[in-house]
Amino acid sequence: SFNLLLNSASGVGKDFVTSNVLKNIIPAKDLVKRKRVTPKFFAYHQPENTWDGKVFYGEDVSNQVLNDDVFKTMASSSGINTCSMVLNGKPIDITIDGKPSIIITSAVADMKNEMLRRFPTLSLDESIHQNQEIMRRQAKRATGGTKIEVHQDMLPTLSMLVPKKVKIPFAQLIEPHFPAGHTIIRSTFPRFLDYIKASAVIHQFDREADADEMSISANGEVDYEFARVCFQQTISTDNLVPLTNIQKEIRNIISNEFGNEQFAVSDAEEKINFITQKSLRSNLNKLTEIGILEKDQVKPEDRKATFVWRLKEDISHFIIPTWDELTKKV
Repeated sequence: SFNLLLNSASGVGKDFVTSNVLKNIIPAKDLVKRKRVTPKFFAYHQPENTWDGKVFYGEDVSNQVLNDDVFKTMASSSGINTCSMVLNGKPIDITIDGKPSIIITSAVADMKNEMLRRFPTLSLDESIHQNQEIMRRQAKRATGGTKIEVHQDMLPTLSMLVPKKVKIPFAQLIEPHFPAGHTIIRSTFPRFLDYIKASAVIHQFDREADADEMSISANGEVDYEFARVCFQQTISTDNLVPLTNIQKEIRNIISNEFGNEQFAVSDAEEKINFITQKSLRSNLNKLTEIGILEKDQVKPEDRKATFVWRLKEDISHFIIPTWDELTKKV
């Protein structure tokens, strides 16, 4: 559940934010940071005995790596996995033990749909207001008037936490509010429950424990709200299928320029000129597979058959009810 793709434009500060957050909450021994990796990095790199309990942070990871089979396995499977590879002309088996939490940044991520299912996407604030706020702080810091301050007791405090089993007494109240129209819900709903559990474990000293002290119960007002806010930031579509920034932009342009009317690639090219025609076709097919577009084939008189697309899904976002709204309905 704890993979994340930070997908924003180049120069926005993805790696500055990610690096500073992680180094202040993750012990150095548990953080594996790489600026450049090859597709088979996970097959050959094994920290200590296992990946369990580790965080892998990859800066600006290439699409070749994102869509690699070994990386796909690492992003989804825990336990012990064996990969069969060819090295120097000889077949070998490599054992990968455990699964890290994977956090990656990319400005131009073009992931296969099966990989997008494994990586909720998050974007930074790219607004004019945020630009102004950043410049204001940069100017103030240049005068010697301020420094970036971090609570120095964060890591020691987090190091006191221990693993706990978490019960969610209100889990059955949540389920009816999640859409069941796409199979991805089988992955996304457990992720939402895991976010609740994560909040409960972080606040474990404030949670009611069972007699054995190994289990605690989640709190709706804090843990549910924590999960709701985090989860809402990664929602791209009503059916909870995540989209990359490029796919979001293509969807929005299609909605504004064509509405529900059919269009061909040649029509879309005039409006969507920030990617190649090959990439445009690829993303149109991906949006069709996700269920946002409908694809058809037409054959005008005296012309060859051609493919056309039409916007299928309303682009309004699914909203998770607040704790007050959830309990008020009960």
